[in-house]
Amino acid sequence: MKGTSRTKAIRLRNSGMDIIMSFWAVLVFLLCAPPYLLTSAAAIKTTQIDNCSSEKGLTFTHVYSSPGEENEKLQTVHSDEQNLVFRHYIHLQNPAADCEKNKLLNDLLSRLQALEVEMKELKEKCDGCCGGSGACHNCNGHGRFLPQLGHCQCDEGWEGDDCSTKSCPNNCAGNGKCIDGVCQCAPGYSGPDCSEKVCPFDCGKYGTCEDGSCKCAEGYTGPACRKKKCPFDCGEFGTCVDGTCQCSEGYTGPACRKKKCPLDCGEHGKCIDGSCKCSEGYKGVDCKEKKCAVDCGPNGRCVDGQCVCNDGFMGSSCSIEIASLCSGHGKYLMDTGGCQCDDGWEGTDCSQRSCPNNCDNNGVCVDGVCQCFSGYTGLDCSERECPFDCGEHGSCVDGACKCSVGYTGLTCREEDCLVNCGENGRCDGGQCFCEEGFIGEDCSEVITVQNLHLISATEDSLSIAWDMLLEVDYYLLVYYPLDNEGLKKEIQVSVDKDTYQIMGLNPGTKYKVLMYNAKNGVTSQPAELLAKTDSISLGTLWVAEETEDSLEVEWENPIVNVDHYKLKYAQQLNGAEREVIVSQSQDPKSRYTITGLQPSTSYQISVQTVRSGLEGKPSTAVGVTGIDGPKNLVTTEVGEDTASLSWKGSQADIDKYMLRYSAHDGIAEEISLGKEKISTSLSNLTPGTEYMFHLWAEKGTQQSKRTSVTAVTEIDPPKNLQYSKSQPQASLTWNQPIAQIDGYVLVLEDSDGGQQEIQLDSTVNNFELQDLNKGLKYTVYLLAYRGDRRSRQVTTSFYTDIDPPTNLQSFDVTQTEASLTWTPPRAKIDGYILTYTDADGSTEEIQLDSSSKSFAMKNLKKGLKYTVYLTAFKGDSRSSQASTIFSTVAFIITHPSDCIQIQLSGNRQSGVYTIYPGGDTAKGVRVYCDQETDGGGWIVFQRRNSGKLDFYQRWRTYVEGFGDPSDEFWLGLEWIHKLTSSPGNNYEIRVDLRAGDESVYAFYRNFRVGSSKDRYKLSISDYSGTAGDGLTYHNGWKFSTWDKDNDIALTNCALSHRGAFWYKNCHLANLNGQYGETGHSQGVNWEPWKGHEFSVPFVEMKMRPNLKS
Repeated sequence: MKGTSRTKAIRLRNSGMDIIMSFWAVLVFLLCAPPYLLTSAAAIKTTQIDNCSSEKGLTFTHVYSSPGEENEKLQTVHSDEQNLVFRHYIHLQNPAADCEKNKLLNDLLSRLQALEVEMKELKEKCDGCCGGSGACHNCNGHGRFLPQLGHCQCDEGWEGDDCSTKSCPNNCAGNGKCIDGVCQCAPGYSGPDCSEKVCPFDCGKYGTCEDGSCKCAEGYTGPACRKKKCPFDCGEFGTCVDGTCQCSEGYTGPACRKKKCPLDCGEHGKCIDGSCKCSEGYKGVDCKEKKCAVDCGPNGRCVDGQCVCNDGFMGSSCSIEIASLCSGHGKYLMDTGGCQCDDGWEGTDCSQRSCPNNCDNNGVCVDGVCQCFSGYTGLDCSERECPFDCGEHGSCVDGACKCSVGYTGLTCREEDCLVNCGENGRCDGGQCFCEEGFIGEDCSEVITVQNLHLISATEDSLSIAWDMLLEVDYYLLVYYPLDNEGLKKEIQVSVDKDTYQIMGLNPGTKYKVLMYNAKNGVTSQPAELLAKTDSISLGTLWVAEETEDSLEVEWENPIVNVDHYKLKYAQQLNGAEREVIVSQSQDPKSRYTITGLQPSTSYQISVQTVRSGLEGKPSTAVGVTGIDGPKNLVTTEVGEDTASLSWKGSQADIDKYMLRYSAHDGIAEEISLGKEKISTSLSNLTPGTEYMFHLWAEKGTQQSKRTSVTAVTEIDPPKNLQYSKSQPQASLTWNQPIAQIDGYVLVLEDSDGGQQEIQLDSTVNNFELQDLNKGLKYTVYLLAYRGDRRSRQVTTSFYTDIDPPTNLQSFDVTQTEASLTWTPPRAKIDGYILTYTDADGSTEEIQLDSSSKSFAMKNLKKGLKYTVYLTAFKGDSRSSQASTIFSTVAFIITHPSDCIQIQLSGNRQSGVYTIYPGGDTAKGVRVYCDQETDGGGWIVFQRRNSGKLDFYQRWRTYVEGFGDPSDEFWLGLEWIHKLTSSPGNNYEIRVDLRAGDESVYAFYRNFRVGSSKDRYKLSISDYSGTAGDGLTYHNGWKFSTWDKDNDIALTNCALSHRGAFWYKNCHLANLNGQYGETGHSQGVNWEPWKGHEFSVPFVEMKMRPNLKS
């Protein structure tokens, strides 16, 4: 560059003088100017002076390039009087036609017109210096005014001509709209700068949104990463469902690539390519058939591993024809494994002819003919040969001569009796002579029993007698029922007896008795006797128990068993007789209950035995039924302490009914009811209790059977349900029910349609309703329950108060205007009443609609304190008031010395601002102002919140400061000293500490840091707060770093504890220690709160002028 910038100031006194330059004068000036003289910029610097006039004090500066020496210094020249007006009048005469054709003149005209436009813009921008907005100098506290360029250079995060508009990061990437420094993204975009594409679906816990689409975690797929991914590609024959391939019909396998067999191949086969491949020894489409070890051929089939032969074949392979095994003369038997030969054949294969009767073992079979042994004869050698010739009067039979009638002897040559005298006689000269006891022509008859007669008879026996005959061997006794000879029995009686008792007979039965004499195996003609046993008789018959419709009768069983009993009964007065068959009991007594009888009625009853069709003598008794009881007892209605009963009345004529009822394990109560009653109602019962009811009829001393029913009374509801309100909750109380219960069900409904059901324990009688919405009607329903039973519900209703608007705050406060914002109440409201009062006592009230969340106050008075009250209303209901106080700006502070002055200038939002400590307008510093904590106005001079900034720095770094005021930083010892040492201000300090949900603070009324000469010695006192006093220990001590040790410890505290602080020996507070370090005294420590082994994750040190000083 050939020259340096030189500034030439043109100053004119405000005398109203106009400088008029004619067109030709300007033209000559421009034509004569050197070519390097170029106007580059113009700026107006506003100045504020006391008693300025209506004219604006301005300095108009042209900056141009001119040649000069490199070491030439430039300076700005200010006049003694700054109340100046620069008026720039340029009058251009209409040029001649030939001038318009001159290109140079046209260029000059364009440049002059551009200069006029710039001057107009600068005039408008900087208009209002005295008492105006001060935009040219202040830049709203968010930038620095550049006089040379005539505009603000905005801080990061701000934009606009006066730096009053919050900027958005990356200008919202073209995907959104910047509103108050926050990007409002267009649909489909998100992020602080709207640069991130929004996924159309929620990617859930198995995916992340990247560039507008879900990137799924391993094992998941789908547009929203909610589908489990199959480990294999399911191919064309499967579909992936929930991480598993679901195969189409006919396919299987994890990837559905295997053809599925139509049948299960079982344990003896394997499915290969859609068909079963069988293991060794098995066959069939499903490999379930056993394979035969040999081929069964055409004469059989394989079944379960074995050959099953067709009829006529056998063998392991069915190759043997059965018909060939028995030579065609027999049948092969499979069960025995041999031949069954046809008649006339024998041998293992039926190939040999057989002889009749196998020659009776008395000969040898030769080709089907018997060759008899000696002494035997006949076709089958079964006949014996006689040793002698039987002559003409006999024949050989079975080896002996059989004589013709009239002949006898071995050879049948002797004469014989005409009859055979047998063994009981002898033949002599053709006549039989009998032995003792026998008679008859052939001595074959025995003498008949004499004088057979009956001695006595019982139900099951007959006693008989006869004349004794000693010449016989024994007596034969035969007897049977006269009508049933098939029951005939025989008994041998000793010859020395002449009486006998026949036992085990049927009662009332006529028997035929035959008695024979027996000798030498011959019996005589029978002696006959007809006799009858006595009929069976029962023991006593009596009525054992009587009811209204039944009689139980009992009787003693007879001494013999009977087939059954025949029981008959009938009403005594012309009643129809009924008959039943009763089996005999194995007990000594039999019994039977006659049912279906009429109440209070006499019955004639008889029982008789039946044995073998014979009936015994009947036994009789008379029985009377009792009165009948009520029936079908039911509960028709059950209440909490009442019960109604009904029943069907008795048929019998009764005196009254008796009702007894009692609770479980309770005392029974008994009442009498009229005989005409068929229903009754009971009261004063205990709620929620099970009762047993018994009802019976009485007549005289008779009682009917009882009928019973159980019923459970209803659970009584809780009583006296009441509420009391204490925002934002309501307390419910009630009296517990009498019944035993399991608990309560509380249902809460609001007028917006919301409903909540709450289960409560049986022991409680109150409940706190929490977090109620404001301005609503609430209805409470309360019932008790036990098991699945419910009481009646009780109810009450109440209205919650309207909650007030909250967070009422003022901002953008100027001399005449202020903006208010607030958080609307949760209740549905009709609107707001805004009231504000100034320090002069003037009050104004404004009504706002319910949708309002902010309000712009205008036409305020400058420099006054305003108190604002905001009340929500709905109908006639009013909420409590929210309030805030602010003061309008009395004057514009262009060079604030601290954050309180920033606040007084209307900047009430926390953030980074430029202040000028000590009023030095030439040197400012960017600080973070906390305008929220404890009234605001705090200069934050240290912050630890992430550990990303290294605080283990040397002395020079701590003196100058380091870090970013909007993040972790240290302001600098020199700036801290300059602030706390500014004239007229005493400073106070606050230390905020946080760990998780815990937060504490330490406050000191007096705070000052000395100069570099004093090594920035700390002066601090008057502690209060919740963190504990951690700094008074350090009072009066110099600042130390690892390279400048100013403590009194034997070691270098800063070096030992890797920090920098006002160490003594060494510390109770080490707020510049190692972030996150838990070693003893090494971390960010505040010993009174967490000790020396806890590193506090969040620390802010902040100061402000003492508001009371």
